Amino acid sequence: MRKIWIVIIVLLMFQGCSTETSYWQNWEAPNWTSDGKIVFLEDDGEQKINSWGDMVGGNQTLTLYEIDEDGNNLQEIGEIISCSFESGRVLVPISTSSAGNRVVLSIEDWRRGDHYPVMYIVKRNGDSLFEIGSGRNPDFSPDASQIVYEKPSQGIWIMDRDGGNDHQIISEGKDPAWSSDGERIAFYRDYKGLLISNTSGSLIDSLNFRHYPDWGPADSNALVVTHYGLGRGVIIHLDSHSEDTTGILSGEWPIKWSPNGALFICNITIYQRDGTEVFSLIP
Repeated sequence: MRKIWIVIIVLLMFQGCSTETSYWQNWEAPNWTSDGKIVFLEDDGEQKINSWGDMVGGNQTLTLYEIDEDGNNLQEIGEIISCSFESGRVLVPISTSSAGNRVVLSIEDWRRGDHYPVMYIVKRNGDSLFEIGSGRNPDFSPDASQIVYEKPSQGIWIMDRDGGNDHQIISEGKDPAWSSDGERIAFYRDYKGLLISNTSGSLIDSLNFRHYPDWGPADSNALVVTHYGLGRGVIIHLDSHSEDTTGILSGEWPIKWSPNGALFICNITIYQRDGTEVFSLIP
């Protein structure tokens, strides 16, 4: 009888030591470059699971890519970060922004704390990658000299692209976007809706209950935003505060407006203004 139990225990030990590996690959956080291409983050990795169903380690890599607006000419810019983990993914893409020959991006790095946001900057040829601080949703000024970003629970901040001259301009707000003319910042504030300030933080306009602002071309003086009440995107012409709700902009995702004004990114799909799908970022 004792021998039988020994055999059972040994079999269970071997069964517990066996593992299976699952893999993932996602393309996330797309945004336009100033010359009309699209940058995005690839999140890929593997997760090991033992026979008891427990996660027992794995690895994850975030890599920056760019692609033409029609889905052609995919090019790797470079690896942003790679790590191993014990029990589940620890890196979460948040956003990208590009101006000139640079890209700034934010991710959550759970190794540093729950939802801990980190920002990186890199040239579009993959050179000069470095971390510039903790924050979410960074957006370049049109000349790529400065970055506006959200510091959780501390409002809207601006820094130089090397991380210097970091200072708060708005005490409460999130999802900042730098205007195409370089003179204004749009952002969202809970219970106040969409607000617009100059780059020093003085408020100059307000629009109720709008989220995720993104500016159109400089000569349009318009924003594309997400309107939760309508369940779709809205283009707001700031000169008149008139709204255009026709066309492609359905859902409740952040919407990014191309520099030439003709295309939009909604989630991971690129659309023409009339709602025609161009392509989706699906690896």
